[in-house]
Amino acid sequence: MKPKVQRYFQKTSQNFDAIYASEKSLYQRLADLLFHGVIEQRFKAAFAELGDLRGKTLLDVGCGSGRYMLEAARRGANRVVGLDFSQNMLDLAQRHLKHEGYDKSSQLINRDFLEFQDQNRYNFALAIGFFDYVAKPENYLIKMRQLTTEKIIASFPKKWTFRTLIRWVRLSVAGCPVYFYDRKRLTKLFKDTGLDSYEIINLSRDYLVVIRMERNTN
Repeated sequence: MKPKVQRYFQKTSQNFDAIYASEKSLYQRLADLLFHGVIEQRFKAAFAELGDLRGKTLLDVGCGSGRYMLEAARRGANRVVGLDFSQNMLDLAQRHLKHEGYDKSSQLINRDFLEFQDQNRYNFALAIGFFDYVAKPENYLIKMRQLTTEKIIASFPKKWTFRTLIRWVRLSVAGCPVYFYDRKRLTKLFKDTGLDSYEIINLSRDYLVVIRMERNTN
């Protein structure tokens, strides 16, 4: 992951986290309607795929402000671990988890995922809004595969939507690279990483991919 991405999320952590807030101004609600609808879509779709989390473990790669970790803990996950290289994001995540009493069953790590060392394996791994900013995703997926026993759930921004160019320009001006995907690229990516059992769920401007590990035995 590039330092440019790290700097971007250090600066925008509060604004990003506000997308998940329950109380919003009229302006924020309008922005959600126009630009952020996919965030709610993929949140609901991801937890529908995760199912019953009671007693399970979850690894959140690029956890940001910890909103997925918090929801997993609410749903009974035994242990949730989040990695992010933005300390500002992790500070927000710590605040949310501690506020609801889940700080003891969670762990937050400020580190690039490729540098993460863990002898444990997790039932589930998430990478939501993560591969948007990864130039070479292959090694990240391979490592996620090594650490996951049931499902990997990851989102990938679509290459061709009315917002693709707008988002690319906005992030380029902010100095943050962003990468887009079509189905052809996703198919090649999963073939190259030995992940042959997956489902691509079509969202408004993202693909949500569910990779079932018990069928990926190669």
